[in-house]
Amino acid sequence: MPISLDDFKNGMERLDVRDFHKKKIWHGFEYFKSDRKKGVKVSIILGYNEGYDNFHIDSFFASLYFKSIESARCPLLNKYHIVGGNTVSTLTHSFMKELEGCELRISQPEHIEILVNKIQSILNEKVWPFIDQYSNIEEVAKEIASKNRDESPFNFSYPGPQAAAMLFLKQTNHPAYEEKLMETVNHLKQYVIGDVAKRGPDAEDSVRVLKMVEEQLHDDLEKVGNEFYKG
Repeated sequence: MPISLDDFKNGMERLDVRDFHKKKIWHGFEYFKSDRKKGVKVSIILGYNEGYDNFHIDSFFASLYFKSIESARCPLLNKYHIVGGNTVSTLTHSFMKELEGCELRISQPEHIEILVNKIQSILNEKVWPFIDQYSNIEEVAKEIASKNRDESPFNFSYPGPQAAAMLFLKQTNHPAYEEKLMETVNHLKQYVIGDVAKRGPDAEDSVRVLKMVEEQLHDDLEKVGNEFYKG
């Protein structure tokens, strides 16, 4: 017997999500909580596509929004018309890999039970430890300083998030800040040069990100002698 959206929602209601608030969003479920003392909001999203007689899980990730980081970057994100200026998360981590091997096409009631049990296991073993550790800005800075971009558990692959990573080091006065700043900015510069060569005028979005980063970190770039637009 095919399942309905109500069946699916009722199944998701059985998840133990600590003291997080729950909200049904467009093609998904959100679980969220704010910690004013730490200045951080945590959001867990489980997204799906709806078919004729089934639901297919297509996203499962946690996002953290740090007030001190977003207060520094959102005005510039808006100034340079970067997508998501007011709602962009500081960092995200996907847990879709942990769902590998699980039936993600939900078409029968028994599929819901299996999925809920799997998600609960991932929450307990992966998601809560991730959130508990990285809801602390000092822990995020420590992780950024110790890993390169490819090893980071955070989604800092795109130029904008890479700039956000530098703010964690800056705001915590991390000793690796200047070294990482040079490395990151030079990487951004090469990324944009390559993107412009590849896409021409269509790479304007990358150029805007570069300009935003230059303004955001201008004083520190001058201090370390980075010739941002040269070469």
